[in-house]
Amino acid sequence: MVFKICRFRRLLIKRSFFTFLVLVLVYFFVSVGVLLTRSLTPKPPLAYQLSTGRQITKLRKNYKLLLNVQSGFQYNPLFRSFQNLHPCKIPKLRYPPGPITALASFPGSGNTWIRYLVQQSTGYFTGSIYGDSALAMTGFHAERISNGSVILVKTHEWGETGRRKFHKAILLVREPSRALLAEFNRRFGGHLGYAPQRMFFKSQKKEWQTFLEKQIKVWKELTLDWLKFNGPLHIVRYEELVEHVKDNLLKLIEFLNVTVSNATLSCVLENKEGFFKRKERMQKLEIFDTSLKRMIDKNEDIVEKAIWLYRHGLQEDVDKLDAEVTNNVIFLPSSLILNY
Repeated sequence: MVFKICRFRRLLIKRSFFTFLVLVLVYFFVSVGVLLTRSLTPKPPLAYQLSTGRQITKLRKNYKLLLNVQSGFQYNPLFRSFQNLHPCKIPKLRYPPGPITALASFPGSGNTWIRYLVQQSTGYFTGSIYGDSALAMTGFHAERISNGSVILVKTHEWGETGRRKFHKAILLVREPSRALLAEFNRRFGGHLGYAPQRMFFKSQKKEWQTFLEKQIKVWKELTLDWLKFNGPLHIVRYEELVEHVKDNLLKLIEFLNVTVSNATLSCVLENKEGFFKRKERMQKLEIFDTSLKRMIDKNEDIVEKAIWLYRHGLQEDVDKLDAEVTNNVIFLPSSLILNY
């Protein structure tokens, strides 16, 4: 009797172990199958474009986002509301493609706002060499497109390699302290948020100072480098664009060789703010101390002189200034000393 009971227990243990092993194997193979299915499933493109102009609706499960290119409305989970993305024109891709035009700028200089104005004015998508999902979800559906099918291409790159693929270029320049602060806020607070106030003061202030010391050099080098662009170059000053939107936008559209009707221009000016622009935040305390201001002003003076030289057709002097700055020796041509 005891022998039968022991035998029954051993049999029960063996069956339980076998059942457990089968369940583990089933779970393993199901998990592998799911992972393979996800990896092999092609990802849908970020933008749809049909020349017929019929309604294009796509449900993007990755972002739980409904894009409706025909109506210009979309639900944006980031803002929890419906946004009228295209109040003036429904953007489309250019066909046939045109010249590849760069929108070169230091991050935080207002390139997203310019892209919004250009899309609304011309009716063509603006592209980017990057793939920003937040921008792709909020009206810039041609993210990752960097060919002639878009009216201009956002880039923060510089150097011969970064400039080589472009036929024309727009150089957007913003006052450095504002641009640096905007980029710092984007890195630590998102496109529309702000970096925490504590990062500018006390124990965390070192990160802010290190950021300024490194990025002010990038701001200067990027601007000086794009002034050496071989093709047609149009310089846009952010502060001038804010102050005189219509005049500067018309010059930009003329450079892009696009015709815009008076009705469309009026619509753009009525909706010029867009939806992807960070509101100014009042700083209760000074975040730029004396040494930081001196460092920023020094680099800003060099860039201002280079822009002055370029606009007066003194390209050789711009190259000399760039070379002298690289060697930490400031070059001042006689023409600049007399007229600046």
